[in-house]
Amino acid sequence: MPALAGLTRRRLVLWAAAASPVAFAQRPDVARRVCFLFSSASGRNMLPAQLLREGLAEKGWVEGRNLVLDVRVTDVRNPAGTAIAARELLAAPCDLMVTSTDQQAAEVARYSGSVPVVFAYGLDPVGLGVVRSLARPGGNITGYSAMDREIAAKRIQILKELIPRLNRLVVLHPVADDGARASAAGLAAIAQSLSIAATPTPYTAANLGLVYADMSRTGIQATLSVPSQLAFAVRRELAALAIQHRIPGIFGSPEFADTGALVSYGVSLNAAFRRAGTLADKILRGASPSNVPVEQINVYEFVLNMKTATDMGLRIPNHVMLQATRVVG
Repeated sequence: MPALAGLTRRRLVLWAAAASPVAFAQRPDVARRVCFLFSSASGRNMLPAQLLREGLAEKGWVEGRNLVLDVRVTDVRNPAGTAIAARELLAAPCDLMVTSTDQQAAEVARYSGSVPVVFAYGLDPVGLGVVRSLARPGGNITGYSAMDREIAAKRIQILKELIPRLNRLVVLHPVADDGARASAAGLAAIAQSLSIAATPTPYTAANLGLVYADMSRTGIQATLSVPSQLAFAVRRELAALAIQHRIPGIFGSPEFADTGALVSYGVSLNAAFRRAGTLADKILRGASPSNVPVEQINVYEFVLNMKTATDMGLRIPNHVMLQATRVVG
């Protein structure tokens, strides 16, 4: 060990401690490489990256000082792009990988090895096998769970208050999303337990028009949408088709109602990206994902779009309006 020959025992111990991963993790002055992978409709939307950047900055991680944020955004219409982008990011040493969803984290796990992973928004991380349990993830992945199935009954209740004679609805979910497909089956079962016939219905960005035309033809009264990256990416198209066919729908993220959907009840996806900076900070400072519980998001927004209600010819009862966090349009 020629390079270390001149070191005293004490200096050698200090050198070894400083070189250890834990010591390195607790030195925020050292630039850390955080990889961020997410999808958008065009493959060009950089807002999520900016929101994560802000969340990290709030915890003291600033680009150009102690942070290198390496971003890949894929086209949500091309699921194969996630694997390609993940391999590109992991080709160089990565201190932490952040993904937008638990579904994406499951895909990244095939290539990430021991690299810690944080997902910003999870629907069913246990069901997907991403973590062993919410309290003890047990591997190298942790994140935030929206507990979407648990609030599905509330969404269905809102639809029933808007459409008193509701007895038939469709649960929309993307074709190429295993997590969303499983969630759709669970949501349909909840609806059926409330005496509403519910049919899980897959869609792609390309066939949305045909799906809505078929729902209109068969007398579907409402839609319940499984939160997903694809749904978020095509939210304006979903809103426009719902108005065109006069089929009320409820969505998870408030951004849907803000862009024309009738009603939303759930967690802001944009807020989720900023919030991911908090868990990322814990990992960067030395915490092991296996011991960092998946945090449950329990703050939900209920947003009504009155312009859309008028366009659909719906009258919103006063007691429903009073429940809303916000009324737009």
